[in-house]
This record gives sequence, C-alpha cells and structure tokens, in this order.
Amino acid sequence: MNTIRSSTITLLVVIVTGFMMVVTQQIADAAGDFDTCNNVISVPGNSKNVDDSDCEICANGGQEWYPCDEPGMCYCADNGGTVPKAYWGPFTPCTKAIAVPGNSKNVQDAACLACSNNGRAFYPCNQPGVLCMCAAGHGYMY
Repeated sequence: MNTIRSSTITLLVVIVTGFMMVVTQQIADAAGDFDTCNNVISVPGNSKNVDDSDCEICANGGQEWYPCDEPGMCYCADNGGTVPKAYWGPFTPCTKAIAVPGNSKNVQDAACLACSNNGRAFYPCNQPGVLCMCAAGHGYMY
C-alpha cells in the first residue's frame, strides 16, 4: 500500500510540476520578453509598487523571475517610454489630476495629484470621476 501511495504522490507531483511549468511559461509570455530590450521600466501605478530600479535587471534577459515575469509590473521602454495601452490606468494620459468638486469624501486636489500619469492605483485614484478627475487642458481619463 505504501508503494502505491508513494507512486500516486510522485505522479501527482509530476503532474503538478508540469502544470506549474506551463503556468510559469504563460505568465512570462504575458509579461513580455525582455531578452532584446535595453530599457525595462516599471508600469506606473502597478499594484505591487515595483519601481524602475526593480525592473532594470530584466533588461536583455538579465532576470526571468519576479518582477520580470509578472504581467503589469515592467515593460520595455525602448520605444521612448510610452506605456503600452494594456497597462494604462484611468489617469495614464492625465498629467494633472484634481479633486471632483463637491465629492462625497471631501478629497482635495493635493490627494488627487498623486493619480497623475497613473502614479497611484489606490485611494482616491481608484474612484476616477467620483473623487478625482483630470484637470482641463492636462490630458484626459482613460
């Protein structure tokens, strides 16, 4: 019985390990291939506060694990630094975010300024058009 149980566990580990390798490869593919990219930088406002210094190791395939293999953390900026639209947040094309006048939480302009250029992903920026908005003449909300 121990032999059967041991074989079953081994088979399960092989199946799970194979699955993990496939999932890891899919995540890496979704994150992008940085093997030929000279300038890898962080996605503004990413959910884990990864910054440019965390992503620079990914350039030219220098590292293949976190944060390089996680979608939405880093991107190739060889194209002049333009953030791919897949990673845009509501304030990416907005250079100056301000408070929505009379908003229900009394959020002020200073708090919303951090949303500009998709610089922050959490409160109050996570309620675009309700608490914060793009100032006239400073771009738009996506």
